Amino acid sequence: MSEPRDILRAEGVSKAFTLHLKDGLRLPVLKDLSLTVRAGEAVALTGPSGAGKSTLMRMLYANYRVDGGALNVRHGDGWVDLARADPRTLRAVRRDTIGYVAQFLRVIPRVPALQVVAEPLRERGVPQAEAEARARDLLARLNIAEALWNLSPVTFSGGEQQRVNIARGLAASYPLLLLDEPTASLDKDNRRVVIDLIGQVRDAGTAIVGIFHDEAARDAVCTRALDLSGQGAAA
Repeated sequence: MSEPRDILRAEGVSKAFTLHLKDGLRLPVLKDLSLTVRAGEAVALTGPSGAGKSTLMRMLYANYRVDGGALNVRHGDGWVDLARADPRTLRAVRRDTIGYVAQFLRVIPRVPALQVVAEPLRERGVPQAEAEARARDLLARLNIAEALWNLSPVTFSGGEQQRVNIARGLAASYPLLLLDEPTASLDKDNRRVVIDLIGQVRDAGTAIVGIFHDEAARDAVCTRALDLSGQGAAA
């Protein structure tokens, strides 16, 4: 049986922020960080506040630039260095390769929850009916009342918004999935559903990198941890 293939290779990554209100002081956050994540692995980023967990997550989604090193992700039949990719390539990587469940749901007002969840599939060219069927299945499994599906999630409670956020992140299949506090704002029953869904995605071969302050969720989902203690002074 062949070994799972690498999905993410971070090599010698560094990041610092410039504090312009402090006379240009450079504040190092990540220094010479390396990480390899294979298909079917789930890596928890751990460490105290300020260690760089959120910074690394944003770099992995190319929201923050990289000061040094390489962030290589397997995209299709090749590799893309997120630190140097052009905007068109990054759009393709985000559509097909990297999913991201942020801590807070950000959507266009007035767009119904059903369409919010179906959007990642439609962007890949999946027929509308098929995309909506997948969205309905996830919303039902995540205990979002059917009466809410055609309403904008901006009107939902925090827990309902987070479940819509998770449904959207899991609607399409990604080789790499980034999770930022996926069980925050959830009650015990819905937390269990989310943990089960993430476990199914991991077991199907998705590589996962996440921040889990919920220790029970981290222990249930993650196969190992990367401790960022001592990396930096800001996140």
